[in-house]
Amino acid sequence: MNAAVVFRCEDWEKELLVKIAERSRRTLSDEVKYLIERALGRSHEGRCQVKQEIYCLVCATRLQAFPEYPGEHMKLVPGAARFDFVCDFCDRFIARESFCYAVSMYKDDQYHPWESDYITIEKGGDNDGEGA
Repeated sequence: MNAAVVFRCEDWEKELLVKIAERSRRTLSDEVKYLIERALGRSHEGRCQVKQEIYCLVCATRLQAFPEYPGEHMKLVPGAARFDFVCDFCDRFIARESFCYAVSMYKDDQYHPWESDYITIEKGGDNDGEGA
């Protein structure tokens, strides 16, 4: 029998989980990321899958040269990093408040917004089309 697991966290526990998730984005397993998201009440059940990455300016510029395929899309949203990051492409350090891109890769009709959790989006920077 499969029963849904209900997580109940105190405020300090949620704060700790957010800090762990922010600092360990690339090193946590998908299962651990999923459990943290569930504990924070951010369940993605029923949501579509979107590959979410943070890129430095150099890598985001290079990414524009890659072709898209029918039914597959890429969205680059520029902004200032809300936390210290490491570029998901080249491992270059991205300091808090430095310019970077939130990159989404997804299939038709499977996009859901996530960027504002990680970057401060520049006014007019949340482009609905693909590319930068």
